[in-house]
Amino acid sequence: MFQTGYTGFQHEVWLLARCLADQVRAQAWVDEALAKLAKSTEKSAFYDSGLMQLAEVLTTPPERRLRILMGQDSGLFVYDE
Repeated sequence: MFQTGYTGFQHEVWLLARCLADQVRAQAWVDEALAKLAKSTEKSAFYDSGLMQLAEVLTTPPERRLRILMGQDSGLFVYDE
């Protein structure tokens, strides 16, 4: 079978998804992302790391987090009440 490498998720979404799903291991994944970032020479390395997306969600007040999450790569829109 031909492999395309497409997973349905953009690379930068994985760190956010993993950290939200398993908060116990989140710190290790953030440390890993920071270590990879320090070694990278790519211009888009910070954005691709997922650190920006994770920071955006974690610094948003809890009552607005769903809006931020749904706005990232989903095509869904959450209306204000």
